Amino acid sequence: MAEEGHKVSLHVYDLSHGLARQLSMSFLGKTIEAIWHTGVVVYGREYYYGRGIQEVVAGTAPYGTPMRVVDLGNNIPDYILNLPNEVTSSPMGALIMPMIQNLETTLRAGAVPQAPQFRQSPVTNQLNWSTETESSKIQASKEQTSGKDEDAKPNVDPLGDARSKLQEEIGMEFAAIMVTGTFRASEAAALATKKVMQKYGHINMNAAQS
Repeated sequence: MAEEGHKVSLHVYDLSHGLARQLSMSFLGKTIEAIWHTGVVVYGREYYYGRGIQEVVAGTAPYGTPMRVVDLGNNIPDYILNLPNEVTSSPMGALIMPMIQNLETTLRAGAVPQAPQFRQSPVTNQLNWSTETESSKIQASKEQTSGKDEDAKPNVDPLGDARSKLQEEIGMEFAAIMVTGTFRASEAAALATKKVMQKYGHINMNAAQS
């Protein structure tokens, strides 16, 4: 008689504990259900990635109660595998990814993580150059006219300061978590974002109640 196979399941966790669903539309422009993390369960043991591959008794991983338990076939479900692509394709994801990549490179080299610096992408720099060139043309045209009132005002992003402050706070939280050496860069990014999201989520809730 053929030997009976062993059941393999996937414990699916939400690192944000519900905050991703509540606040992702505000931050990413789209709703994501959770910040996924998973553990593979077999032989009564659970294997997950933290500081390297970790092994614990099934159901005792440090991420709380699984959001769901999936009986595994050949692969991990696509909605989990595709989440990084969904986040990195958003405007906020495009800002976070260079920070994660730089810190992963630093960790591989064995160096101590430093506070990340946000850099504009080549596309952004090109847009800024085009805007400056166009502004110069407009200014030159105005100087050639005779004493007309200048009604036009430069376009200002009303959320610019808020985004900069948010990026700075996420970066500081991220660097502080990475220095502990407990989490991977991707996990540290998720936890740092969660802390800042939770902070501003509480502020917004208190403001709404008052």
